[in-house]
Amino acid sequence: MKKTIFLGFVLSLFSQFNVFSQTICDSIIVEDVVLDATSIEIKVYNSSQHTIIYPYFTTVLTDNPYITMADTLQVLSFLSVPGDGNNGFSNALYWNVTFAPASSVPANTVFTGNLVITDPNDSTFSCTKPFSFTYGSAVAATPELGMAKLQVFPNPNEGKWTVISPVAQGNIAIYDAFGKVVFTQVITAESSTFEVKNPGIYTVKFESTAGSWMEKICVK
Repeated sequence: MKKTIFLGFVLSLFSQFNVFSQTICDSIIVEDVVLDATSIEIKVYNSSQHTIIYPYFTTVLTDNPYITMADTLQVLSFLSVPGDGNNGFSNALYWNVTFAPASSVPANTVFTGNLVITDPNDSTFSCTKPFSFTYGSAVAATPELGMAKLQVFPNPNEGKWTVISPVAQGNIAIYDAFGKVVFTQVITAESSTFEVKNPGIYTVKFESTAGSWMEKICVK
């Protein structure tokens, strides 16, 4: 019977510690994540009056091909509380972070992770807080910036042409050497044909919502 009572007391005490830890954790938030050339700074705000001396801040960044960093850091300070010198704010600063160039990362890519705060003097205390930040400035490739090309063939020939356009929907206009439009056609497929009989040099221009392309042709 005594063993049962003692075990019940231990379980009750453990439960109280868990409730205490969770209550403090609810009062902690990741206020901001600041990126520098080779560092990540995680700013934490603690609205409770619970102080931790030399807490461990352990960060786990979700796997990604763009940012690599060490995943542990011991912050050599108190977990700040409202009213002290830092008024509840603490910083976890990670040096030697390796970033892929922003221009190679899709614009405003969202990165996520978790910050785990533990107390080296209290093994019952552990608090996990998720965080996120954005990084990257690369603009998505568009057809007009890529290697897509307007194909008009055979070139030269005696007036009958086949056009292979980079996209299926658009408009074709043919201009003579003086800039006059001599032919127009709405394109609804990537392959189409047209005729220009008078000998000379012409410009074929294809326009669509994806961009515009031009090719010179010669009618013999």
